[in-house]
Amino acid sequence: MKIVLSILFVASNAFSLSVSPTNISVYAPEKVARLTLSSEKLNSIDLQVQIFKWTQKDGQEILTPTRDVISTPPIVKVPAKGSQIIRLVRVATTPINGEESYRIITNELPQPTIFLQKKGAQAQMTMSFSIPAYFMSKDSNPKMEFAAERLGNSLSIKGTNSGNRHFKVKDLSIEAIEQNKKAQTIDLIPPKNSSILPQSSEFWGSKPIKAGFNVGDTIKISYEDPATQDISQVSLKIQSSPYEVFWSVQPVGDRLSVKITFKDGKQFSIRALSLEDAQGKAISCDRDTNNSNLVNNGQLWISKPIQAGFKKGNSVLIMAETELGSLGAQSKIQ
Repeated sequence: MKIVLSILFVASNAFSLSVSPTNISVYAPEKVARLTLSSEKLNSIDLQVQIFKWTQKDGQEILTPTRDVISTPPIVKVPAKGSQIIRLVRVATTPINGEESYRIITNELPQPTIFLQKKGAQAQMTMSFSIPAYFMSKDSNPKMEFAAERLGNSLSIKGTNSGNRHFKVKDLSIEAIEQNKKAQTIDLIPPKNSSILPQSSEFWGSKPIKAGFNVGDTIKISYEDPATQDISQVSLKIQSSPYEVFWSVQPVGDRLSVKITFKDGKQFSIRALSLEDAQGKAISCDRDTNNSNLVNNGQLWISKPIQAGFKKGNSVLIMAETELGSLGAQSKIQ
């Protein structure tokens, strides 16, 4: 499999850079993998290869510099309309127990200024891409477990990998199972990275649910294993969330303020927030960190300048990117 990334100079000199493979798996006792970098550019380019240990915590990707795996060479020159092979070598001497996960970050180095002047380019843009690499023992296996919680009028699906090998969840879907009734389905919002590393969790969220999917209801979760293309299914009951959250939207000049309060001060992390009107037009919000009286009970977010659809009395969709996945709520502008 090959991924092609293209970019354009201001001087209209188009080029592309590709890397293959885009997913690296090395099984012990093997210690070496190869990565091919190819360029369609009319001149040679220099690339720097950096390797990071990759872990996940609370739905966040954590990259830590490491010397357990090295790139040879660390800086490579790819010839014009040519390719170059680099070797990724695990030099750590400790035996692999399960899986070690890494990210291979490749950055294009800027061209010298004098070269740009000769080519007549007005601006320089460089490229960067990230490749997952897994070094694992042959007996490693993932073990997926799921849980569902109703949070307000949204649903949060937690997928936990308690095994010792990563698992990539594909096409996860859910449906409510009710006796003598037609099965209901809702669209889920997937996490940014559907690869769940060993001993890690990821969350799927939802937009506001109009009906069904209540606490105590039984749902069926279906998902595909990309490695085998097998469909797995699991049934479970929706649990109540330990969190209770309240949303309030009010106009402030040419912007909107979104006040988020939590019952008993029990909060979850909100990383990004946006508002959407009835026509689907969205505006982003920034957190107001200067509002001290909300520190213990909630948060205050301020939108970018609003458009015509965000008027007092109109209903807006609040979408929050949280540590529990992407959650949606409906609120009227007060």
